[in-house]
Amino acid sequence: VANAEADGGDNGVEDDKVLKSEHDALQTRCEELDATVQEYARKCSEMEVKYKQEVDKSAALTQRLKVNAEQLTAAQDKEEQENDSLRQQLVVLQQAHDERIQAMTSEKQKLQQQFTLLLQEKTELKQQTEMWTKKHNALYEKHEQLNELNTENTERYL
Repeated sequence: VANAEADGGDNGVEDDKVLKSEHDALQTRCEELDATVQEYARKCSEMEVKYKQEVDKSAALTQRLKVNAEQLTAAQDKEEQENDSLRQQLVVLQQAHDERIQAMTSEKQKLQQQFTLLLQEKTELKQQTEMWTKKHNALYEKHEQLNELNTENTERYL
């Protein structure tokens, strides 16, 4: 019994040492876990700061995109208005061009008709000139003949 008590007593001290050792190990493990938790908390805090920065960046980018979209829409509207204005100007210019072409075509036809008439008149005048030249030459020959006869007759009477 004494041995059992002595063993039990030793076991109690031994158990206390084991418990103390386990307690110290658990204490160390708790401290390690606390350090890990603090590290995770620090990382979470950093991640939260980064997340807020990214959210802010995203919001800024979204705002810039919205402004750019509005500017683009305004530019497109302005460009469309300018295009409409240019189309209208083009229509007016095309109409003026068409009218000018019609007027020039009409003028060309008139000039062609006048040219044709002038060519006909030139041909007629050429024919008349040839006829008058023939008549003139014939008259000139008769005049020469008469002059010769006249000269001959004058010489005979003298």
